[in-house]
Amino acid sequence: MTQTPFDPTRRPDDAPPAEEPRLLPTIDAASPVGRALRESFERLRFAPNVDPAIREAAQSVLDGRSSPRELLRLPQMQPLIERAASAMRADVEAMTPEERAALFTPPGRAGRDA
Repeated sequence: MTQTPFDPTRRPDDAPPAEEPRLLPTIDAASPVGRALRESFERLRFAPNVDPAIREAAQSVLDGRSSPRELLRLPQMQPLIERAASAMRADVEAMTPEERAALFTPPGRAGRDA
């Protein structure tokens, strides 16, 4: 019996459909990635130290009135994106080669010979 590899962009077969709309068309809202995406936008929406334009745009994405792309294109988002990219770069540089390779291992391939 062949088991279907885990796909973090799809909801588990036994999970009920999400009540919220999809934030991205290819990611099921009830999937692990869909839930993490929604939580990220909710954190932006309610973060007290974030520019009000970003909070408003995050709410617009959560309501389905605009896309995540529109939020990311806001000039106010650029410093946040740059800080996140710098932090991620530092994290990746601090990883061992094995840890870095694991970042790029497709779901369901962990522990298998390539």
